Amino acid sequence: APENADTRGNISSTGADRATKNGKKLSGRSAIHGVDSLSFEEAFGMYAQLLKMAAPYTVEKSVKELFANLDSLALAGERKPLLEVMKRAEHYFYYPNSPVLDEEVYLHCLSGILAARSLQELEKMQYEYQHRLCSLNRAGTPAADFKFEEMKGNKGSLYGIKGDYTLIFFNNPGCNACREILEQIVSSPVGGMVSVGKLKVLAMYIDGDVEAWKKNSGKYPKEWIYAHDAEMVLRDNNIYGLRAIPSLYLLDKEKRVILKDAPVGKVISYLQQQII
Repeated sequence: APENADTRGNISSTGADRATKNGKKLSGRSAIHGVDSLSFEEAFGMYAQLLKMAAPYTVEKSVKELFANLDSLALAGERKPLLEVMKRAEHYFYYPNSPVLDEEVYLHCLSGILAARSLQELEKMQYEYQHRLCSLNRAGTPAADFKFEEMKGNKGSLYGIKGDYTLIFFNNPGCNACREILEQIVSSPVGGMVSVGKLKVLAMYIDGDVEAWKKNSGKYPKEWIYAHDAEMVLRDNNIYGLRAIPSLYLLDKEKRVILKDAPVGKVISYLQQQII
């Protein structure tokens, strides 16, 4: 089930603020292929930032070459660089609270991991699962349809929503980050798109505490579709692969994915460009 992600992490491009996971630094004192681990982590942080700015073809080519070289090194008897890059790639590009979260980049990393001849099949199992999750609802592909139920018992489906754009806002009652996203959307110029029907917002709750969901309804604009997953099918990760709440998906008129699990600022920026 997805966790509540109340804050986004802070991974510095300079490496001054080290990436952490579960409160523990990923860095240590041992050398990695002759490089101290702090410098190794700093270099990977800078590499992650560069990948975020690079063209898709460049990203794919760079990551493919990186993992091929690491695999060759591992086959020659030095596995640590490959394992360390795998760990950092997961943390930077897949960890829900990472500010450089990017499943498209991570998919290329996963392809490299799964193609590595130096890794045993057992070592690849978790990455095969991650690859399946990251492949769900990719940008440019049709979003998976699902059913929902509103406050008064009205039933609907994602594809039954009509509008130039649809924003799915997966949220939980009592989630501070959800409240902040709600406030940012309502106070932005994008709110006008909702009032004229150009943008439809589906505030979707996927857990089972229906009473808490009902009590939370007054916080959401009446123009939004406030709904929950009565059939409890979204939690099993076979449809959307949700790993953290809140999560935003922006779809076009035909329900193709424009932005997947995107920061609210990126969603608002995209929609503002459509207003102009």
